[in-house]
Amino acid sequence: MHIFEIVLKLFEIQQKRFKDSSLVTVHRKGWSDKVQTFRITVPAGESELAGLFAPAGKWKTAPQLNGTVETIPLADFVTEQGIFDPVSYVLIDVEGKEPNVIRGMKLERNRHIFPLFQYELGGTWTDSRHDADQWGQYGIAVYLRALGYNLYLAGADGGEGSKKPVLLSLHPEFFRFTCLRPEIDVGGNLLAVHTSFIDSGLWEHLQKFVVVPKPQFV
Repeated sequence: MHIFEIVLKLFEIQQKRFKDSSLVTVHRKGWSDKVQTFRITVPAGESELAGLFAPAGKWKTAPQLNGTVETIPLADFVTEQGIFDPVSYVLIDVEGKEPNVIRGMKLERNRHIFPLFQYELGGTWTDSRHDADQWGQYGIAVYLRALGYNLYLAGADGGEGSKKPVLLSLHPEFFRFTCLRPEIDVGGNLLAVHTSFIDSGLWEHLQKFVVVPKPQFV
């Protein structure tokens, strides 16, 4: 397991937590589509919400931490680590930089390395934390479908607090209004699955939770 943390205090906590484990490595780095150096912005002083975005727009008064952190594309990281087999799971929660991270995975050539990953949706895709030159929710969904990924919105049957997970199968058109009206965003977490490369046993397990919505005509 590889854990990435940009905030020094949280990095040190994770290092201490896993110091006796030979299976976990903690890295003081961020993810993006290129190697860059950033200062860290912390909205409302909450380090758990820290991100590599400029204090602008809604967040113009958010303070920045002293020091900087470097980013690395995941495609470069797996090459550096000598990872050539499929990565079991990637969790992407980077406060609006999700498109940058996904593009940095270089999925055109690395679908077999990243057959299963999750990324966070929500308001970070439509406010100043999202880079203006990066794709939105619809653009990323179209890109992933073109590469052969199935898309599932993760949730629970019975509402919040339910213990029965559900994976709602989606087409990129589900996100189209986020392209036509930038103030709209879809919340939650999306699971991208490439069935040609995912472990067959894991895919068989995931299919137990897949729900395909019935078409509705107006």
